[in-house]
Amino acid sequence: TPLKDEAFYYPLIKVFGEHYLPSIDVIKNMNQSMGPVYFTIYGFIGKLTNYSLPILRLVDIFISFVSVLALYKTLYQFCRYPLCLTLWFTINPYFLLLTTPLLYTDNLCMMFILLGTYFFLVKRNLFASGLLWGLALWTRQTAIVIPLAALLTELYVYRIDLAILFRKFMLSLIPFLLFFWLIYLWDFSITPPSTVHEVNSFDTLGFSLRQLNYTILLLGVYSSPLWLPQLSKIIKSPAIFAAAGCSPLLILEFPRIINENRMVGWGSGLMDRFMMSVGDLAYVIVPLLWIPALGYLILTTISATKSRQTLFGMLCIFFFLGFQSIYSYSWDKYFILIIPFIFLSSTPRNRPN
Repeated sequence: TPLKDEAFYYPLIKVFGEHYLPSIDVIKNMNQSMGPVYFTIYGFIGKLTNYSLPILRLVDIFISFVSVLALYKTLYQFCRYPLCLTLWFTINPYFLLLTTPLLYTDNLCMMFILLGTYFFLVKRNLFASGLLWGLALWTRQTAIVIPLAALLTELYVYRIDLAILFRKFMLSLIPFLLFFWLIYLWDFSITPPSTVHEVNSFDTLGFSLRQLNYTILLLGVYSSPLWLPQLSKIIKSPAIFAAAGCSPLLILEFPRIINENRMVGWGSGLMDRFMMSVGDLAYVIVPLLWIPALGYLILTTISATKSRQTLFGMLCIFFFLGFQSIYSYSWDKYFILIIPFIFLSSTPRNRPN
């Protein structure tokens, strides 16, 4: 029996599985708000396995394994303690207990993102990374923040040599061109015209300071293995004063009950529930995480341009902050996307640009 969101995805997997390759009409008439690649792949496998839920779930576990392996191989090249950081990503409750064992679209998108990141940073193959990120965009449109950060990274790193810059720029357009084709099929919309999830449409986007504060809070949680060992350095730096100077934002919109004024009725996730469960203690916990996390972010940003990988990671974080602050609603699950790039924005190993 399909569980949780599988109840939405499983029927569409069967629709896509009616043919080994979906028709244009099937893609145009999707009733889910994400892209068609997930349903194409799982529909193909489902057709061969009589749509066995256990087998499809095993495929999801295999995809998660490939994602973790790609992350480790990338972090090994650039970060200290890559095994520990990979483990920190893996034990995220949404990755470990939700998107990996069940049929969610997140992990296939994550695999394409992390494989693309490996080719972008380690192999420096923009053609391969562009194709993989294009597949990620055809899986979940939220992946747009990654190729956008990569494009700006290349424009900055190769800004002096115009010949190389032009070639890098053209190759960096690959995922956007692939995404534009999908938008064209959807009558110039970022979601299928017949989607049943109206909250994911372009018209529902709007800035929310509460969501922005909550995003910074969760970044503080997920980046804690990076900033806690440097807490003394952060406190002694001017960055902590800049972060403390931004703390009145917490008074304007305290990051709790995040989706209260948004278009959905469910909570944001585990952290939001925890903040609600501790009552007034949240007014102590949130600043203790939010201020040093923002200080670490500021401190890292100052030196980001010294390394291609750090600049790329920081731009991914900033685009993700922007995206989360305007998206229709907040959900902790979406942070799976950005955790690897928090690691990549940290102090690099001794590796040349």
